[in-house]
Amino acid sequence: MSLPQVGTRLSYGSNIGTVRFVGEVGGSKGTWIGVEWDDPKRGKHSGNKDGRQVPNSGSFIRPNATTINYGQSFLQALSSKYIESQMNDPIEKVTLGSSNGTIEVEAVGLNKIRDKLSRLDSLREVSLDSELVAQTDDPSEITRICPRLDISNNLLTSWTDVARITQGLPRLEILSLNQTRLRFAIDASFATVFRGIKELRLNGSSIAWSEVLQLLPYFSSLCHLELGYNQMQTVIPSDGDIPNLTTLNLEHNALTEWKNVMQSLSMFTSLERLILSGNPLGDITLNPDESHTLSIKHLSLKSTGLTSWSSMDALSSWLPRLQALNVGSNPLFQVYGKPSELGQELADTLKKRLVDIECFKIPQSPSDIGFQKQTPPDVKISILPSMNLNVFRLKLLKTLKRTPTSNLKLWLILERDNLRHFAALDDMSRTLAWLGMDENCRVLFSIE
Repeated sequence: MSLPQVGTRLSYGSNIGTVRFVGEVGGSKGTWIGVEWDDPKRGKHSGNKDGRQVPNSGSFIRPNATTINYGQSFLQALSSKYIESQMNDPIEKVTLGSSNGTIEVEAVGLNKIRDKLSRLDSLREVSLDSELVAQTDDPSEITRICPRLDISNNLLTSWTDVARITQGLPRLEILSLNQTRLRFAIDASFATVFRGIKELRLNGSSIAWSEVLQLLPYFSSLCHLELGYNQMQTVIPSDGDIPNLTTLNLEHNALTEWKNVMQSLSMFTSLERLILSGNPLGDITLNPDESHTLSIKHLSLKSTGLTSWSSMDALSSWLPRLQALNVGSNPLFQVYGKPSELGQELADTLKKRLVDIECFKIPQSPSDIGFQKQTPPDVKISILPSMNLNVFRLKLLKTLKRTPTSNLKLWLILERDNLRHFAALDDMSRTLAWLGMDENCRVLFSIE
Protein backbone atom coordinates (compact mmCIF):
# COMPACT_ATOMS: atom_id res chain seq x y z
CA MET A 1 0.00 0.00 0.00
CA SER A 2 1.46 3.36 -1.03
CA LEU A 3 1.51 6.14 1.53
CA PRO A 4 0.44 9.73 0.83
CA GLN A 5 2.97 12.52 0.67
CA VAL A 6 2.92 15.41 3.12
CA GLY A 7 0.64 18.08 1.67
CA THR A 8 -1.78 15.58 0.11
CA ARG A 9 -5.45 16.41 0.55
CA LEU A 10 -7.85 13.68 1.64
CA SER A 11 -11.42 12.99 2.66
CA TYR A 12 -12.13 10.96 5.77
CA GLY A 13 -15.79 10.27 6.23
CA SER A 14 -17.46 13.64 5.75
CA ASN A 15 -14.35 15.67 6.66
CA ILE A 16 -11.56 17.10 4.51
CA GLY A 17 -8.02 17.75 5.63
CA THR A 18 -4.34 17.99 4.68
CA VAL A 19 -1.66 15.40 5.44
CA ARG A 20 1.00 17.02 7.67
CA PHE A 21 2.86 13.91 8.87
CA VAL A 22 3.45 10.30 7.75
CA GLY A 23 5.42 7.89 9.91
CA GLU A 24 5.70 6.18 13.25
CA VAL A 25 4.60 7.77 16.49
CA GLY A 26 6.42 6.99 19.72
CA GLY A 27 4.68 4.39 21.87
CA SER A 28 2.64 2.95 18.96
CA LYS A 29 3.47 0.33 16.35
CA GLY A 30 3.01 0.91 12.65
CA THR A 31 2.54 3.98 10.47
CA TRP A 32 0.26 6.89 11.24
CA ILE A 33 -1.01 9.76 9.11
CA GLY A 34 -1.24 13.12 10.86
CA VAL A 35 -4.09 15.19 9.38
CA GLU A 36 -4.82 18.89 9.83
CA TRP A 37 -8.59 19.29 9.34
CA ASP A 38 -10.14 22.17 7.41
CA ASP A 39 -12.78 22.37 10.14
CA PRO A 40 -10.93 23.41 13.33
CA LYS A 41 -13.65 21.76 15.42
CA ARG A 42 -13.07 18.33 13.85
CA GLY A 43 -9.96 17.21 15.78
CA LYS A 44 -10.53 15.24 18.95
CA HIS A 45 -7.46 16.84 20.48
CA SER A 46 -4.87 19.53 19.70
CA GLY A 47 -3.09 17.25 17.25
CA ASN A 48 -0.61 15.90 19.80
CA LYS A 49 0.04 12.18 20.14
CA ASP A 50 2.97 10.80 22.10
CA GLY A 51 5.03 13.91 21.51
CA ARG A 52 4.17 14.23 17.79
CA GLN A 53 2.27 17.43 16.90
CA VAL A 54 -0.06 18.15 13.98
CA PRO A 55 -0.85 21.89 13.44
CA ASN A 56 -4.09 23.41 14.70
CA SER A 57 -6.90 20.90 15.24
CA GLY A 58 -5.53 17.59 14.01
CA SER A 59 -5.89 13.84 14.30
CA PHE A 60 -3.76 10.78 13.71
CA ILE A 61 -5.35 8.05 11.61
CA ARG A 62 -4.15 4.76 10.18
CA PRO A 63 -3.38 4.75 6.42
CA ASN A 64 -5.49 1.61 5.89
CA ALA A 65 -8.64 3.20 7.29
CA THR A 66 -11.48 2.19 4.95
CA THR A 67 -13.09 5.64 4.85
CA ILE A 68 -9.98 7.47 3.55
CA ASN A 69 -10.52 8.82 0.05
CA TYR A 70 -7.75 10.56 -1.91
CA GLY A 71 -10.20 11.78 -4.54
CA GLN A 72 -10.53 11.49 -8.29
CA SER A 73 -9.48 13.40 -11.38
CA PHE A 74 -11.42 16.31 -12.83
CA LEU A 75 -12.61 14.31 -15.86
CA GLN A 76 -13.58 11.33 -13.69
CA ALA A 77 -15.75 13.61 -11.54
CA LEU A 78 -17.20 15.30 -14.62
CA SER A 79 -17.99 11.96 -16.27
CA SER A 80 -19.48 10.52 -13.10
CA LYS A 81 -21.83 13.44 -12.60
CA TYR A 82 -22.80 14.42 -16.14
CA ILE A 83 -22.09 11.55 -18.53
CA GLU A 84 -22.13 8.03 -17.09
CA SER A 85 -25.36 6.08 -17.54
CA GLN A 86 -26.62 2.54 -17.47
CA MET A 87 -26.39 1.87 -21.18
CA ASN A 88 -27.22 -1.84 -21.04
CA ASP A 89 -30.86 -1.60 -20.00
CA PRO A 90 -33.18 0.15 -22.49
CA ILE A 91 -35.86 0.05 -19.80
CA GLU A 92 -34.78 1.02 -16.30
CA LYS A 93 -36.41 0.59 -12.95
CA VAL A 94 -36.64 3.69 -10.80
CA THR A 95 -37.37 3.61 -7.08
CA LEU A 96 -39.75 6.31 -5.93
CA GLY A 97 -38.02 8.30 -3.22
CA SER A 98 -41.16 8.83 -1.18
CA SER A 99 -41.80 5.06 -0.95
CA ASN A 100 -38.71 4.22 1.13
CA GLY A 101 -37.62 1.66 -1.47
CA THR A 102 -40.88 -0.26 -1.61
CA ILE A 103 -42.15 0.94 -5.00
CA GLU A 104 -40.29 0.53 -8.31
CA VAL A 105 -41.57 1.70 -11.68
CA GLU A 106 -40.25 1.21 -15.21
CA ALA A 107 -38.89 4.31 -16.93
CA VAL A 108 -38.48 4.43 -20.68
CA GLY A 109 -36.13 6.83 -22.45
CA LEU A 110 -33.83 7.80 -19.56
CA ASN A 111 -30.81 7.11 -21.76
CA LYS A 112 -32.02 9.68 -24.28
CA ILE A 113 -32.31 12.24 -21.52
CA ARG A 114 -28.83 11.38 -20.28
CA ASP A 115 -27.50 11.62 -23.83
CA LYS A 116 -28.72 15.22 -24.05
CA LEU A 117 -27.20 16.04 -20.68
CA SER A 118 -23.97 14.41 -21.78
CA ARG A 119 -23.34 17.02 -24.45
CA LEU A 120 -21.04 19.12 -22.34
CA ASP A 121 -20.87 21.96 -24.81
CA SER A 122 -24.56 22.71 -24.15
CA LEU A 123 -24.16 22.98 -20.38
CA ARG A 124 -24.48 26.48 -18.97
CA GLU A 125 -22.74 25.63 -15.71
CA VAL A 126 -20.60 22.78 -14.38
CA SER A 127 -20.65 22.25 -10.62
CA LEU A 128 -18.29 19.71 -9.07
CA ASP A 129 -18.58 21.13 -5.57
CA SER A 130 -17.61 18.45 -3.00
CA GLU A 131 -16.93 15.84 -5.70
CA LEU A 132 -13.43 15.15 -4.24
CA VAL A 133 -11.53 16.40 -7.29
CA ALA A 134 -7.86 15.83 -6.48
CA GLN A 135 -5.99 15.42 -9.77
CA THR A 136 -5.96 17.05 -13.17
CA ASP A 137 -6.00 15.56 -16.67
CA ASP A 138 -4.41 16.27 -20.02
CA PRO A 139 -5.73 19.75 -20.95
CA SER A 140 -6.38 18.57 -24.52
CA GLU A 141 -8.98 16.15 -23.15
CA ILE A 142 -10.91 18.89 -21.32
CA THR A 143 -12.92 20.64 -24.02
CA ARG A 144 -16.30 22.24 -24.71
CA ILE A 145 -17.03 23.04 -21.06
CA CYS A 146 -19.43 25.88 -20.23
CA PRO A 147 -18.50 29.38 -18.91
CA ARG A 148 -19.19 28.57 -15.23
CA LEU A 149 -17.15 26.08 -13.20
CA ASP A 150 -17.52 25.28 -9.49
CA ILE A 151 -14.84 23.01 -8.02
CA SER A 152 -15.22 24.19 -4.44
CA ASN A 153 -14.52 22.03 -1.39
CA ASN A 154 -12.30 19.55 -3.23
CA LEU A 155 -8.86 17.99 -2.77
CA LEU A 156 -6.74 19.99 -5.24
CA THR A 157 -3.48 21.22 -3.70
CA SER A 158 -2.04 23.99 -5.91
CA TRP A 159 -2.91 26.67 -8.45
CA THR A 160 -1.02 24.65 -11.05
CA ASP A 161 -3.70 21.96 -10.71
CA VAL A 162 -6.41 24.57 -11.28
CA ALA A 163 -4.48 25.97 -14.26
CA ARG A 164 -4.30 22.52 -15.89
CA ILE A 165 -8.08 22.26 -15.71
CA THR A 166 -8.83 25.76 -16.95
CA GLN A 167 -6.33 25.52 -19.81
CA GLY A 168 -8.83 23.37 -21.68
CA LEU A 169 -11.74 25.75 -20.94
CA PRO A 170 -11.37 28.75 -23.27
CA ARG A 171 -14.96 29.85 -22.55
CA LEU A 172 -14.56 29.90 -18.76
CA GLU A 173 -15.62 33.20 -17.14
CA ILE A 174 -16.71 32.28 -13.59
CA LEU A 175 -14.55 30.10 -11.34
CA SER A 176 -15.54 29.01 -7.81
CA LEU A 177 -12.87 27.57 -5.51
CA ASN A 178 -14.50 28.11 -2.13
CA GLN A 179 -13.17 26.06 0.81
CA THR A 180 -10.24 24.75 -1.21
CA ARG A 181 -6.68 24.96 0.17
CA LEU A 182 -4.26 25.86 -2.64
CA ARG A 183 -0.54 26.57 -2.60
CA PHE A 184 0.54 29.46 -4.78
CA ALA A 185 2.44 27.69 -7.54
CA ILE A 186 1.78 28.47 -11.19
CA ASP A 187 3.97 26.95 -13.88
CA ALA A 188 5.21 29.50 -16.42
CA SER A 189 3.47 27.59 -19.21
CA PHE A 190 0.10 28.37 -17.58
CA ALA A 191 0.69 32.10 -17.24
CA THR A 192 -2.22 33.10 -19.52
CA VAL A 193 -4.89 30.49 -18.73
CA PHE A 194 -6.78 32.70 -16.24
CA ARG A 195 -6.91 35.88 -18.32
CA GLY A 196 -10.51 35.29 -19.51
CA ILE A 197 -11.97 34.77 -16.03
CA LYS A 198 -14.22 37.63 -14.89
CA GLU A 199 -15.46 36.28 -11.54
CA LEU A 200 -13.39 34.41 -8.93
CA ARG A 201 -14.71 33.03 -5.63
CA LEU A 202 -12.23 32.07 -2.90
CA ASN A 203 -14.40 32.19 0.22
CA GLY A 204 -13.18 30.12 3.18
CA SER A 205 -9.99 29.10 1.38
CA SER A 206 -7.50 30.35 4.03
CA ILE A 207 -5.83 32.53 1.40
CA ALA A 208 -3.65 35.42 2.59
CA TRP A 209 -3.75 38.92 1.09
CA SER A 210 -0.12 38.54 -0.02
CA GLU A 211 -1.18 35.52 -2.09
CA VAL A 212 -4.08 37.51 -3.56
CA LEU A 213 -1.60 40.14 -4.78
CA GLN A 214 0.48 37.38 -6.40
CA LEU A 215 -2.60 35.99 -8.17
CA LEU A 216 -4.13 39.19 -9.53
CA PRO A 217 -1.66 39.72 -12.42
CA TYR A 218 -2.80 36.38 -13.88
CA PHE A 219 -6.49 37.46 -13.83
CA SER A 220 -6.31 40.48 -16.11
CA SER A 221 -10.08 40.49 -16.89
CA LEU A 222 -11.26 39.98 -13.30
CA CYS A 223 -14.31 42.11 -12.36
CA HIS A 224 -15.70 40.29 -9.32
CA LEU A 225 -13.62 38.84 -6.45
CA GLU A 226 -14.91 37.08 -3.31
CA LEU A 227 -12.51 36.60 -0.37
CA GLY A 228 -14.86 36.14 2.58
CA TYR A 229 -14.20 34.02 5.69
CA ASN A 230 -10.40 33.86 5.26
CA GLN A 231 -9.29 35.25 8.66
CA MET A 232 -7.42 38.11 6.97
CA GLN A 233 -6.20 40.56 9.60
CA THR A 234 -4.83 43.20 7.25
CA VAL A 235 -4.60 44.17 3.61
CA ILE A 236 -1.53 45.85 2.21
CA PRO A 237 -1.16 48.25 -0.73
CA SER A 238 0.63 47.22 -3.89
CA ASP A 239 2.40 49.04 -6.69
CA GLY A 240 0.39 49.52 -9.87
CA ASP A 241 -3.34 49.69 -10.54
CA ILE A 242 -5.92 46.93 -11.05
CA PRO A 243 -8.28 48.65 -13.51
CA ASN A 244 -11.09 46.13 -14.09
CA LEU A 245 -12.23 44.99 -10.64
CA THR A 246 -15.64 46.48 -9.76
CA THR A 247 -16.80 44.22 -6.89
CA LEU A 248 -14.80 43.01 -3.88
CA ASN A 249 -16.23 40.87 -1.07
CA LEU A 250 -14.13 40.76 2.13
CA GLU A 251 -16.93 39.82 4.53
CA HIS A 252 -16.25 38.06 7.84
CA ASN A 253 -12.49 38.39 7.91
CA ALA A 254 -10.56 39.93 10.83
CA LEU A 255 -9.85 43.42 9.45
CA THR A 256 -9.63 46.04 12.19
CA GLU A 257 -8.32 49.26 10.60
CA TRP A 258 -10.59 51.24 8.26
CA LYS A 259 -7.79 53.59 7.18
CA ASN A 260 -5.58 50.64 6.20
CA VAL A 261 -8.39 49.11 4.13
CA MET A 262 -9.13 52.34 2.27
CA GLN A 263 -5.49 53.08 1.50
CA SER A 264 -4.76 49.52 0.38
CA LEU A 265 -7.79 49.27 -1.90
CA SER A 266 -6.92 52.44 -3.80
CA MET A 267 -5.16 50.15 -6.31
CA PHE A 268 -8.62 49.09 -7.56
CA THR A 269 -9.35 52.18 -9.61
CA SER A 270 -12.79 51.02 -10.85
CA LEU A 271 -14.06 49.49 -7.58
CA GLU A 272 -17.76 50.30 -7.10
CA ARG A 273 -19.08 47.66 -4.67
CA LEU A 274 -17.29 46.73 -1.42
CA ILE A 275 -18.56 44.27 1.20
CA LEU A 276 -16.89 44.48 4.62
CA SER A 277 -19.67 42.96 6.74
CA GLY A 278 -18.56 41.03 9.81
CA ASN A 279 -15.11 42.64 10.16
CA PRO A 280 -14.36 44.25 13.58
CA LEU A 281 -13.50 47.62 12.04
CA GLY A 282 -15.03 49.81 14.75
CA ASP A 283 -15.67 53.51 14.21
CA ILE A 284 -14.50 55.51 11.19
CA THR A 285 -12.42 58.69 11.42
CA LEU A 286 -12.19 61.53 8.90
CA ASN A 287 -9.96 61.12 5.87
CA PRO A 288 -6.76 63.10 6.55
CA ASP A 289 -6.22 63.57 2.80
CA GLU A 290 -9.46 64.12 0.90
CA SER A 291 -7.55 64.35 -2.38
CA HIS A 292 -7.24 60.56 -2.18
CA THR A 293 -10.68 58.93 -2.21
CA LEU A 294 -12.28 55.79 -3.68
CA SER A 295 -15.02 55.59 -6.29
CA ILE A 296 -17.12 53.09 -4.31
CA LYS A 297 -20.89 53.48 -4.79
CA HIS A 298 -22.20 50.54 -2.73
CA LEU A 299 -20.80 49.67 0.71
CA SER A 300 -21.81 47.11 3.33
CA LEU A 301 -20.64 47.68 6.92
CA LYS A 302 -23.12 45.34 8.57
CA SER A 303 -21.91 43.99 11.95
CA THR A 304 -18.63 45.93 11.96
CA GLY A 305 -18.83 47.43 15.46
CA LEU A 306 -19.93 50.97 14.56
CA THR A 307 -20.90 52.86 17.72
CA SER A 308 -20.85 56.58 16.79
CA TRP A 309 -22.76 58.72 14.32
CA SER A 310 -19.50 60.52 13.59
CA SER A 311 -18.60 57.46 11.52
CA MET A 312 -21.49 58.26 9.19
CA ASP A 313 -20.27 61.84 8.82
CA ALA A 314 -16.72 60.64 8.12
CA LEU A 315 -17.73 58.23 5.35
CA SER A 316 -18.19 60.92 2.72
CA SER A 317 -14.60 62.10 3.20
CA TRP A 318 -13.42 58.67 2.07
CA LEU A 319 -16.20 57.73 -0.36
CA PRO A 320 -17.68 60.89 -1.93
CA ARG A 321 -19.58 58.91 -4.61
CA LEU A 322 -21.35 56.60 -2.15
CA GLN A 323 -24.96 55.89 -3.13
CA ALA A 324 -26.00 52.84 -1.07
CA LEU A 325 -24.96 51.89 2.47
CA ASN A 326 -25.80 48.92 4.73
CA VAL A 327 -24.92 49.46 8.41
CA GLY A 328 -27.38 47.06 10.04
CA SER A 329 -26.62 44.99 13.15
CA ASN A 330 -24.25 47.56 14.66
CA PRO A 331 -24.20 48.97 18.23
CA LEU A 332 -24.99 52.30 16.58
CA PHE A 333 -28.65 51.28 16.54
CA GLN A 334 -28.83 49.71 19.98
CA VAL A 335 -30.58 51.46 22.85
CA TYR A 336 -28.28 52.31 25.78
CA GLY A 337 -29.05 53.52 29.29
CA LYS A 338 -32.05 52.93 31.50
CA PRO A 339 -35.68 52.55 30.37
CA SER A 340 -37.78 55.53 29.40
CA GLU A 341 -39.37 55.90 32.86
CA LEU A 342 -36.52 58.28 33.61
CA GLY A 343 -38.16 60.65 31.15
CA GLN A 344 -35.09 60.92 28.91
CA GLU A 345 -35.59 60.92 25.19
CA LEU A 346 -33.31 58.94 22.95
CA ALA A 347 -30.85 61.29 21.27
CA ASP A 348 -29.17 61.13 17.92
CA THR A 349 -31.48 58.62 16.27
CA LEU A 350 -31.45 58.33 12.51
CA LYS A 351 -34.83 60.02 12.13
CA LYS A 352 -33.75 63.02 14.16
CA ARG A 353 -30.65 63.51 12.02
CA LEU A 354 -32.58 63.74 8.76
CA VAL A 355 -33.13 67.19 7.28
CA ASP A 356 -36.01 68.21 5.01
CA ILE A 357 -35.06 70.07 1.84
CA GLU A 358 -37.77 71.84 -0.16
CA CYS A 359 -37.39 71.58 -3.92
CA PHE A 360 -39.07 73.90 -6.47
CA LYS A 361 -39.22 73.17 -10.18
CA ILE A 362 -38.43 76.02 -12.61
CA PRO A 363 -38.50 76.07 -16.43
CA GLN A 364 -34.84 76.71 -17.21
CA SER A 365 -32.89 79.08 -14.96
CA PRO A 366 -33.49 80.84 -11.61
CA SER A 367 -36.21 83.46 -11.79
CA ASP A 368 -38.61 85.16 -9.41
CA ILE A 369 -41.38 84.85 -11.95
CA GLY A 370 -44.13 82.76 -10.43
CA PHE A 371 -42.08 81.99 -7.33
CA GLN A 372 -42.91 83.43 -3.93
CA LYS A 373 -41.59 82.55 -0.48
CA GLN A 374 -44.93 81.04 0.47
CA THR A 375 -45.10 78.87 -2.66
CA PRO A 376 -45.43 75.18 -1.61
CA PRO A 377 -42.54 72.99 -2.78
CA ASP A 378 -42.98 70.56 -5.65
CA VAL A 379 -40.93 67.94 -3.82
CA LYS A 380 -39.60 67.56 -0.28
CA ILE A 381 -36.53 65.36 0.24
CA SER A 382 -35.51 63.94 3.65
CA ILE A 383 -31.82 63.11 3.77
CA LEU A 384 -28.76 62.95 6.05
CA PRO A 385 -26.58 66.08 5.83
CA SER A 386 -23.51 63.82 5.74
CA MET A 387 -24.54 62.49 2.31
CA ASN A 388 -23.01 64.09 -0.76
CA LEU A 389 -24.82 66.14 -3.37
CA ASN A 390 -24.88 63.27 -5.86
CA VAL A 391 -26.90 61.13 -3.43
CA PHE A 392 -29.37 64.03 -3.06
CA ARG A 393 -29.52 64.36 -6.86
CA LEU A 394 -30.26 60.64 -7.34
CA LYS A 395 -32.90 60.69 -4.62
CA LEU A 396 -34.62 63.66 -6.23
CA LEU A 397 -34.58 61.96 -9.64
CA LYS A 398 -36.04 58.79 -8.12
CA THR A 399 -38.82 60.82 -6.49
CA LEU A 400 -39.53 62.46 -9.84
CA LYS A 401 -39.49 59.01 -11.49
CA ARG A 402 -36.73 60.03 -13.85
CA THR A 403 -33.62 58.07 -14.86
CA PRO A 404 -30.20 58.73 -13.25
CA THR A 405 -28.92 60.02 -16.60
CA SER A 406 -31.51 62.81 -16.79
CA ASN A 407 -30.15 66.34 -17.18
CA LEU A 408 -30.90 67.85 -13.77
CA LYS A 409 -29.67 71.32 -12.71
CA LEU A 410 -29.74 72.56 -9.11
CA TRP A 411 -29.51 75.97 -7.41
CA LEU A 412 -29.51 76.74 -3.69
CA ILE A 413 -31.66 79.72 -2.65
CA LEU A 414 -29.73 82.12 -0.40
CA GLU A 415 -31.64 84.94 1.28
CA ARG A 416 -30.21 87.69 3.46
CA ASP A 417 -31.33 91.24 4.22
CA ASN A 418 -34.30 90.86 1.86
CA LEU A 419 -31.94 89.96 -0.96
CA ARG A 420 -32.17 86.68 -2.81
CA HIS A 421 -29.29 84.90 -4.52
CA PHE A 422 -29.08 81.60 -6.39
CA ALA A 423 -25.93 79.49 -5.99
CA ALA A 424 -25.36 76.79 -8.60
CA LEU A 425 -24.94 73.30 -7.08
CA ASP A 426 -22.58 71.40 -9.36
CA ASP A 427 -19.89 69.85 -7.13
CA MET A 428 -21.43 66.42 -6.62
CA SER A 429 -18.69 65.26 -4.26
CA ARG A 430 -19.46 67.83 -1.55
CA THR A 431 -21.63 66.90 1.42
CA LEU A 432 -24.91 68.73 2.03
CA ALA A 433 -23.56 69.99 5.35
CA TRP A 434 -20.52 71.50 3.62
CA LEU A 435 -22.82 73.23 1.12
CA GLY A 436 -24.95 74.67 3.94
CA MET A 437 -28.03 72.65 3.02
CA ASP A 438 -29.73 72.30 6.40
CA GLU A 439 -33.28 71.90 7.67
CA ASN A 440 -35.94 73.54 5.46
CA CYS A 441 -33.43 75.03 3.04
CA ARG A 442 -34.81 75.57 -0.45
CA VAL A 443 -33.48 74.35 -3.76
CA LEU A 444 -34.52 75.18 -7.33
CA PHE A 445 -34.26 72.54 -10.03
CA SER A 446 -34.79 72.25 -13.76
CA ILE A 447 -34.91 68.97 -15.66
CA GLU A 448 -34.93 68.06 -19.32
